[in-house]
Amino acid sequence: MPPITHALPMTAFLYKLHRHHANGLPLSRWVIFWLLLMAGLFWLGWLPTDPAWDRPGAVLGVLAAILLIGAGFIAKRRHYVHFRPHPEPQLTPSPLSAQEKTPVWASGRFGVQGKLRQFTWLQGYYRTFATREHAIMCLSSPTRFLLLGRLPEQDLGMWYIFIQPGDMRRVRFGEVRFGKKGGPGLAIDHLLHLPKRGRFRPARTLRETTYLVCENGADAARLLADLRHDLPPLPRATD
Repeated sequence: MPPITHALPMTAFLYKLHRHHANGLPLSRWVIFWLLLMAGLFWLGWLPTDPAWDRPGAVLGVLAAILLIGAGFIAKRRHYVHFRPHPEPQLTPSPLSAQEKTPVWASGRFGVQGKLRQFTWLQGYYRTFATREHAIMCLSSPTRFLLLGRLPEQDLGMWYIFIQPGDMRRVRFGEVRFGKKGGPGLAIDHLLHLPKRGRFRPARTLRETTYLVCENGADAARLLADLRHDLPPLPRATD
């Protein structure tokens, strides 16, 4: 597959800023706080710098905070990955056995015991049960970032994505990139059902995309064939 030339390492940096916490808050919020604080100090002229830098320094601090917020929002909507579609390999839809597990790196919304978290590039396994429910099972391990940031304790352990065959909407074959990492994989568009929580958060259904990266193209094709087994056949091209 041809390499992706976008400046992708920034998305990995933004993800790590968002996921790692210090003193109970994401590092991204601390960075925004310090940028705005420095902007305020520049504006008030309380920093020991040339007064000519007071207004420009304040403007630059605010713009940097806005840029960080905007870039983080856009990257988060794509789970901090970049997907490039490629022509699908010629294959016949065929289900995997219920005992078969395929190593993957997954990005999407994971759940466990009523909790929902967004993770990117978690290592784990893909399998399909006899009921045709597709499961992605991944482990979130302790990591550190910029010395101070750590993953919250409640986000460690096993996390899962379960996709019912009737909830799948589309599967695309291609390349998934996260920072400098990448490989052959799939983008699975499916429905995500969120239960009611309290009086003001009714049950709702979202359209979600889960990204899988496989060790090689052959594994990606096998997963594609398994998922295609539960989707309507692709329309044939006509002359």
